[in-house]
Amino acid sequence: MLNKAFPLDAKSISRLASRGLPLEVLKSQIDESIDMFIEISKAQGINIIKKQGYFYFDTKYIKMQDAEFCIVDIETNGSKVDKHQIIELAAVKVSQWCDY
Repeated sequence: MLNKAFPLDAKSISRLASRGLPLEVLKSQIDESIDMFIEISKAQGINIIKKQGYFYFDTKYIKMQDAEFCIVDIETNGSKVDKHQIIELAAVKVSQWCDY
């Protein structure tokens, strides 16, 4: 989930992930230049690319075989936030695709 400080609204974020966001809409929601916004986003791990006049998250164009994932498992000692706690974390990075 993106930080509340991320300047784009939910609809624009959804469009970055799907059909693309036009320059005019992107400009209307950010305070800095487009180049600065893209560099700041990249520094935070959010890669935005321009393709055919629209802006997209770069993950839209990454093939599943080339993608990297982190699978996370969280174990708790119950389901009540105010009474229970996380007791174990596990994470596995998956970076190579295998066809079985």
